Amino acid sequence: IVEADAKYRSNEQVFISKIIYDDSLGKAFRVHTPKNASLESLATIENFVLNFERFIKKIEWQKNNNIEQWLDVDEYIKHYWIQEFSKNPDAVFYTSVYFVWVKDDVIKMGPVWDFDLSMGGHPTIYTSDKWHIRRAYWNPYLFQDSVYLYQNRKFWIEQKESFLSVLNTADSVKSVLQKAAEKNYKRWDILESTSCVYHNKAYQSYNEAVDDMKDWLQKRMLWIDEHIDDCFFEKCVFN
Repeated sequence: IVEADAKYRSNEQVFISKIIYDDSLGKAFRVHTPKNASLESLATIENFVLNFERFIKKIEWQKNNNIEQWLDVDEYIKHYWIQEFSKNPDAVFYTSVYFVWVKDDVIKMGPVWDFDLSMGGHPTIYTSDKWHIRRAYWNPYLFQDSVYLYQNRKFWIEQKESFLSVLNTADSVKSVLQKAAEKNYKRWDILESTSCVYHNKAYQSYNEAVDDMKDWLQKRMLWIDEHIDDCFFEKCVFN
């Protein structure tokens, strides 16, 4: 189990890749499992990831580059849409982006984690428009592949009802968490306050906060519907 984790500590099992970001820092990958891995095991996963990144940097536009030899494409697309739909700021391969890899197999993304600043909760990317995860780290390269691009687009269209169902799920979960929310706001005075840097909105009630999140999700779905063909007919350009 490996995590892209810019917040790693010096005593943790970490390797650095400078393939995508050719700079002094590179990208940190933290190996969670196995714990106390041998140097041979760490070298094996490091070499696989580095070779994968060399591969995706050479992906040719609108061609089938056979990325399935490196990546479980179905799992990756599910992971991508969960993060993109919620516009999760951590999922730009900053932290809490996990994948599983077994020797002689492909990368399988997940589990998903860390959504506390998603769905409009981050002060700098709170709007419901624009692509966010699509332009992050591995993704701009993968979106150049014809098969991946088609399957990614197809997944959103075919699973639209699943994303819409999140609105009903929010209502059911809201009632379950009602008492916990009341205790939460007694412990941390964040509901009616914007004093915390990560709370850019104030609400009169817990219900109002949930309704605002649902409104954000509806707007997010509409924006994605309107822009789902971005990159489909013209080559993606990410600034």
